[in-house]
Amino acid sequence: MRMGRLHARWTKVRRSRMGQLRADLEMVWRSVSGRHPAPYEDRRGRTASRWVATRAPARVAVARAPQPGLLEGATHVVERRVEETEDAVSLWLRPERRDAPRVRPGQFYTVRVPHPDGVLKRAYSASHNCSDAGRLRLTIQRVADGRASTYLTEHVREGATLRLLGPSGRFGEALLEGDVRRVVMIAGGSGVTPMAAICHSLLDAASSRYEFVLIHGVRTPRHALLAQELDDLARARRGRLFIHRVYERDGPPGSAMEGRLVPEVLSEALDAALASLSAPPERYLVCGPAGLLESARVTLRGRGVAADQIDEERFASPEIDERSSEEQGQTTLTFISGERSSQVEVAASDTILKSGIEAGVQMPFSCTMGGCGACKVKLVDGAVAMETPNCLTDRERAAGDVLACVARATGPCVIEVPQ
Repeated sequence: MRMGRLHARWTKVRRSRMGQLRADLEMVWRSVSGRHPAPYEDRRGRTASRWVATRAPARVAVARAPQPGLLEGATHVVERRVEETEDAVSLWLRPERRDAPRVRPGQFYTVRVPHPDGVLKRAYSASHNCSDAGRLRLTIQRVADGRASTYLTEHVREGATLRLLGPSGRFGEALLEGDVRRVVMIAGGSGVTPMAAICHSLLDAASSRYEFVLIHGVRTPRHALLAQELDDLARARRGRLFIHRVYERDGPPGSAMEGRLVPEVLSEALDAALASLSAPPERYLVCGPAGLLESARVTLRGRGVAADQIDEERFASPEIDERSSEEQGQTTLTFISGERSSQVEVAASDTILKSGIEAGVQMPFSCTMGGCGACKVKLVDGAVAMETPNCLTDRERAAGDVLACVARATGPCVIEVPQ
């Protein structure tokens, strides 16, 4: 009898190990055979990609204690409100926490905007001199029929409080490297806001090594955001900041160019901009709507500018609303981090990020809008639906990467979280 029990136990262990070996070999075979992931289910009907893999989950362990309110953001007080143009305001904000993270020029914040439809999340770049660690400025242009921008530009007054997540993003980060000195900036509309922060912050010191030239495409002179202060900065830092504005219409007398920044117009503006610099630029920064980004790519690559010399930032960020979802029911998520694993039942309407944090999983995140990539995790098994647009590249999607802040499980999933 004893030998029979031992034989049965050994058979069970052997089968378990053989099953694991088969799963591991299948995973290796998928990698070397070049099988590509099947499409993601995109929540907005666009094409993304999905990874379905086989991997035995690690041992299930107890998750750490949840951190309530972690995704709510930090409270900031509106100290000053400035009318910039007929449809834009600047809000000067002071964080309530003295240890608030410091923003780098070029980064953005996610603002949680209260609204009857639910909390709206929108991204706005810092536009101030970031050496001032005690406060920050967000310059917001009202969008036609925009719920969040209308609320912020028309209803928020001095003394109000807003909750912000961030700072997030890597736009302009390469400028802090020692081999970058001359920079061409191409901005459309409110895409000038991160450029303003970069100019104020990096040209502040008299010993600054930088030379900047800014090409700013605007609708009319009335809509030229931060124009006066940038002109004043250019005069104060003569020879280190040059500004070329291209108006779509109603340009002031003497305007050299008019029209949208299509490749032909942008190319002409670039000729004038490059003549302002003492030598060819090492870096190009582009911020604006999708059309401007595409126009800049065509123009710059046509001039032989390498892709790794160009930084892009699309100011029209994904518009994420936190409201009740039509999805009902629950599903199971297994979070793996190193040798630890946590298996939890979650609401189908919750994002993977929200589900993980509420379960006490230590998950990285920053903007919570899919715009910075800080919350990137690996989908090991199962399928997810992701909001778009987001910052994942095609290569990252093909590798099974998922942005936890804009992804929801469509069934049981295994998620690998970076340590």
